[in-house]
Amino acid sequence: MARQIIFHKYQGTENGFLIYDIRKNGGEMNDGLLHMIRNRNFGLDLDGILVGPYLVDGSLEMKMFDRQGHEVSMKKESTDVPISYMKEAGYLPGECPQTEQRPEKIYCWC
Repeated sequence: MARQIIFHKYQGTENGFLIYDIRKNGGEMNDGLLHMIRNRNFGLDLDGILVGPYLVDGSLEMKMFDRQGHEVSMKKESTDVPISYMKEAGYLPGECPQTEQRPEKIYCWC
């Protein structure tokens, strides 16, 4: 039976990302799902997929995967998107940083 997965699409000042929230989707992003998303051209013109948030040494962080599905380190100019998402999702207090557009939800039944 297929389960519904919700992605959020964000466009930051320089980069666009698809976000997979492990807490709201009830589990990790696995290699099969990552492969399916890339093959079905989800989020065309995106710089990558952000997965998380994870609690690491007392702070929330997200993993970033490039277009090929490889985990990569996040550049400083890419941090506006995960911070904005985590604030809007209620994980972090305070106001959201400025992003170029409002996020949109994308639903997938997998």
